Amino acid sequence: MAGIYFSMGPLAIWTAITIRKHNELIFFLAFSVFLAGIGRLISMSIVGIPGDIFLIYLIPELSIPFIMIISQISLNKKLKDTGSTH
Repeated sequence: MAGIYFSMGPLAIWTAITIRKHNELIFFLAFSVFLAGIGRLISMSIVGIPGDIFLIYLIPELSIPFIMIISQISLNKKLKDTGSTH
């Protein structure tokens, strides 16, 4: 699991820097992060909560994807309104 999280960090940073070029990638990253949160939630419901810190991890994993999607849709609307083809 650590390898996945380690690789997602640089990918997320690169995507944030070049956000205007990666429309579908933003939605894919949001979906991936959301599924990680769902997986953590399922694990907690089956095994139990290993510690309170994992609840803190769960909150961003379930909320950030929605922020990413709303932000990307907003950016797409702005780009469409200005007529930009980036």
